Amino acid sequence: MSHARGSLRRRLTAICTTLTVAALVATGIDSWNRERTTLEEDTANRLQTLANMVALNTRSGVEFDGVDDVLTFLDTVMALTHVQAIAVYTHEGTRFAAAGQVDLLPAHRDLDFFPAEDAVARAPLSYKDSRGDERVGQVLVRASGEPTRARLAVYLRRLLATNALALFALGFTAWWLVSRLLKPIADLVRTTNEVRRTEDYSLRAERTADDEVGTLVAAFNAMLEAISARDAHLAGNAERLEHQVRERTAELRRALDAAESSTRAKSTFVANMSHEIRTPLNAILGMAELALEAEDPKELREYLGVIRSAGSNLLGVLCDILDLSKIESDRLELSAVPTELESLLLDALRPLTARTHSKDLEISCSVDPALAAGYRVDDVRMRQVLTNLVGNAIKFTESGFVHVAVRRRSTGNGGFHHVEFAVKDSGVGIPADRQRAIFEPFTQADSTITRRFAGTGLGLHITDRLVRLMGGSIDVQSQVGIGTTFTVVVPLEPCDSPLPPAPAVPAGTRIVLVSRSEMQRTSFAALAARLPAGFLALDSLDALAAACPLQPGTVVVADDRDPDHDVSLCTMVPPDADGVRPLLLATVFQELATTAARCRDHSYAGYVTKPVSSRELALRIARPGPAAGASITPSAAPTQAPVHGLRILVAEDNAVNQKLIQRILVRDGHDVTIAPNGRVCCDAWSRSSFDLVLMDMQMPEMSGLQATEEIRRAEKGTGHRIPIVALTANTTVEDRRACLDAGMDEVLPKPVSIPKLRATIARYGGSTFETMSTNEARVR
Repeated sequence: MSHARGSLRRRLTAICTTLTVAALVATGIDSWNRERTTLEEDTANRLQTLANMVALNTRSGVEFDGVDDVLTFLDTVMALTHVQAIAVYTHEGTRFAAAGQVDLLPAHRDLDFFPAEDAVARAPLSYKDSRGDERVGQVLVRASGEPTRARLAVYLRRLLATNALALFALGFTAWWLVSRLLKPIADLVRTTNEVRRTEDYSLRAERTADDEVGTLVAAFNAMLEAISARDAHLAGNAERLEHQVRERTAELRRALDAAESSTRAKSTFVANMSHEIRTPLNAILGMAELALEAEDPKELREYLGVIRSAGSNLLGVLCDILDLSKIESDRLELSAVPTELESLLLDALRPLTARTHSKDLEISCSVDPALAAGYRVDDVRMRQVLTNLVGNAIKFTESGFVHVAVRRRSTGNGGFHHVEFAVKDSGVGIPADRQRAIFEPFTQADSTITRRFAGTGLGLHITDRLVRLMGGSIDVQSQVGIGTTFTVVVPLEPCDSPLPPAPAVPAGTRIVLVSRSEMQRTSFAALAARLPAGFLALDSLDALAAACPLQPGTVVVADDRDPDHDVSLCTMVPPDADGVRPLLLATVFQELATTAARCRDHSYAGYVTKPVSSRELALRIARPGPAAGASITPSAAPTQAPVHGLRILVAEDNAVNQKLIQRILVRDGHDVTIAPNGRVCCDAWSRSSFDLVLMDMQMPEMSGLQATEEIRRAEKGTGHRIPIVALTANTTVEDRRACLDAGMDEVLPKPVSIPKLRATIARYGGSTFETMSTNEARVR
């Protein structure tokens, strides 16, 4: 029995051993094959991912022939990964760039290349060549197979060692192994099969003993852990790559949209400028043809008026383009000078009243008494802002009013005042969805605006940029059919007024305004507060009659254009002891002659020009009298008497400009000598005596700047200095500074304004400038 039991034990042990060995061998082979397959797939996937990443990140370098950038990137990849070599090939098969052991990869992608024991990954490289055609290159990545083989050898040794230990233990405890080993192995096999069937690597084999089989189970579970981690890593890489692809696609879309937008903007610019330049140019040429055929002087004058208006419009378009160019290139500089805001406002408004002659439109303004006497501001650019806003308001308002209000909002840091300029009109209005678009260049409120009202669509864009350059902001509020209000807020530094103080209004003065315009009544209320003076606003002559008799010290301002009402006005406003009626007529520039005649005929104290300034009103009240016939403009300088009979040397190379300036000067009684270039100008100056030189900047042989410097050098030590005035189409600040630095005394822009030319000749032509230094002349 004992022998039988032993034989059975041996047989059972042998059977168990055989089965166990068979199971271990089968499991080991399967596990080894799985490990090998896993490692090879992992290596292949890692290399393929790396190849795809290299292809994605070297695309721009291949497109722009950036070999150095691609090499730098490949070196970085080599430093961060364990690969032998990386190469990038163009669509032609040539090697564009490579890193690592370059000799391990073919010089041409089409060459036969079969590495025996190493891993190789290939990835397509899509890019665009210099002509924009889509091309497909290739990326090759080679990695040594030695790390994989080493891991498999280690894994195989571990597997063999585990099996050997199991078999050794089985020899000592066959019965124990039979009962203890078969169940765990069966469980392990079952788990292996389940994993293989479902490919669910989250499954784990149950570890029931802390022995070799348990170690095998733990190793198997660790392998499953590694496989799960690998899958998660690959999934993460795939998600990151997908995210990068989406980002690159979005970037390409944005770049494409920007390119298309730029192309549309250029097309719009060319179309707008072609239209805006050709329209007045067509009018000029057409009216010139008609003028050549006209014999009636009145008809000819009408044609010339249209030509002059079209020329002014064309000049305005060119000035807008020049301003836009300066702003876009950041070459526009602001020059702040002491300025009285009320004077600046009137300088901007009064020239625009001529545009309202054919409209039932009232222009008015009001200035806050809380404003400082003066502010430091670039008066030229601030006037340009107001002119653009008010000009737009007039253009889009057929009837009603345009009112400009200036007030002080608050005091900011450094003592700066936040000053608000509000331009309100009763015009067509702007739709809500277009109120921001109007500040874009070449954009108006709707597609019919340009046809109905004309314009380039640059004015508001330039205004917006100028306001921002001043550190301010601009806002618009509008309702279609009701009107629009543009609000500009800029920080300004208060200072003393550059103008002499206005005369004080006598104590007890009371202003009675008769006007049907609510805006005029608002404007005069602000004027009275600034003087200061009492104020009463009436809307009709009947209301004035009800207020009679007037108290002493009352001055009536009648906003009345009807001469038939003069009899009633004379009855209600009796003359004072000097025979002057304390009554002022509010008028516009177009009716000055008629208004002055009414003042003389009825002994009115005078008139004030709308929009009215507090300085002008104070002067009229302080110095009443019908003899005061001229309008008082606060910013106007004293005019000089015209000068005739001067000898003027004109340096100009253009034949048309020569004839134009010669005709103007000869008609004014001057003796004119024409020099076609700077060299001839210097020769003529050295041979003859002249009272004034008009100098162009750009001329052949010798420029105007060189000619001026030559003349100034020759004048040294003589005690004489001839005035030199530049006539140039170069109107930038740099060009003006260059003229003054060369020794010129004044710069007049082309096209030449005849009144400005005459004023300049009167200013400089009456003096020989003897013993005057260059710096003194520049101050003048």
